[in-house]
Amino acid sequence: MVLLKTGEKLEGDIVISYDKGILFREKPEAPGRYYTYDEVNRISTQDGMLYYLMPRGARPDKKSHFSLFPLTRIILPSKKKIAPIPYLTPPHGDAVEVACSGAEDATTITLEGGTRVRLLGLDPPPRSAGNRMKRLATNYLSARVKGKSALLFPGPQSPESRTIAEAYVVINNKFLNAEMLQNGWSRASPLPQKHPYREAFVSLEKYAKNLGCGMWARGSF
Repeated sequence: MVLLKTGEKLEGDIVISYDKGILFREKPEAPGRYYTYDEVNRISTQDGMLYYLMPRGARPDKKSHFSLFPLTRIILPSKKKIAPIPYLTPPHGDAVEVACSGAEDATTITLEGGTRVRLLGLDPPPRSAGNRMKRLATNYLSARVKGKSALLFPGPQSPESRTIAEAYVVINNKFLNAEMLQNGWSRASPLPQKHPYREAFVSLEKYAKNLGCGMWARGSF
């Protein structure tokens, strides 16, 4: 159970990131929400222990009275708000199976034969992220696809995508478009304006920002 500072009680499955916040889900397959420690009053677990959140510098290793264990917290900027974390079901239906040879950038994969395919709904790291971060993002995507087979699922195309096809990409039952966002290596694109995963992709980007994943790591840009 999680008790928020607003008085709201949350009951369900909790994944705790001790230095950032908590991820709460009512059920494993249900949508989840990320709460920073600034929004949480206390956490109790199935073992009956009660956890209070302490300011940075508190000793998290020493047990206190009445089975209370203090946890170290980090003060996040005020802009870090709750970000819903959707449970995404990979696309299904008619798909094209292709062999991948690598990645051109953080949103574009290359196929055997030289054809390029862009991950639908994604933008690469911005120019302000710097060349190093762009390279890391490209390397991550390349490592995920190089030498592997992928399923390409069609979707709405951006007006700018006349020279390159856009698709939802699934590798080994993993939704690659969502993975790139959740790990902080891509951004949710405003184009196409309407596609089935638009809101979910925006939420995944916010989640990655809150946790400082990938290009959103502290001090990256």
